[in-house]
Amino acid sequence: IEGHHSWVSHPQLQAIFADVTTQNDIYGRHISRFITLVGMPSLMMDETPEQQHIVDVFIRDLLQADPTGVSIPDGVSAREFLAEMLRGQLGQMSGRDHGELSNAEVLDAVEYLVFPNFTPWPGFGLPIVYRYRPDGANPESCIVDIMLLAEVPSDGPRPRNAPITWISGEDWTEAPELGSLGTVFNQDRANITRMQRGLKTGPKRTVTLSSYQEVRIRHHAQTLDSYLEVSP
Repeated sequence: IEGHHSWVSHPQLQAIFADVTTQNDIYGRHISRFITLVGMPSLMMDETPEQQHIVDVFIRDLLQADPTGVSIPDGVSAREFLAEMLRGQLGQMSGRDHGELSNAEVLDAVEYLVFPNFTPWPGFGLPIVYRYRPDGANPESCIVDIMLLAEVPSDGPRPRNAPITWISGEDWTEAPELGSLGTVFNQDRANITRMQRGLKTGPKRTVTLSSYQEVRIRHHAQTLDSYLEVSP
């Protein structure tokens, strides 16, 4: 289950994701959410990077574009600059005016988990949807659907649905349409694989979760237990 993105999991992004200060929210039995500020560095960095460096990392490592020649005007933060840049790019792609969108809507990593298996990212900057499905009767694996969304253009016919790319789960870069996210998902898969093994090897036989940063994992497990009628 997605908890929050850590600089340990994705060190190449620590200059642009404020992971340590991620906000976690619980809504009733079935919905949880995290919000991570983008365009601000992780507090785990040894030194606070310059604002220009934040912009360069965002363009190079997340957008996979060349940041050469892109410079921040005096008095403008990296977060403000990147949000305005994305508003312009979104407008060019869709033909719509995005001037009314807040910085958070166009830039931040906002992820919801709708019990039991639906995870949309409603932001315009990271329009991702996850869906988890059973892999037959195999409890050791599952099918993970990852969808990257885009606004329907304001003019012209609606684009055809993108074709499905099936991969084994070993190397997400086999789906080039994921762009830089392929590397991110590879890091997630490596961590999850080790965690799944570790859950079976510890003598404790139970899991200890942190009180805040892993509250969404606990919430999901408690909701699942309530449906399975498992006593505490």
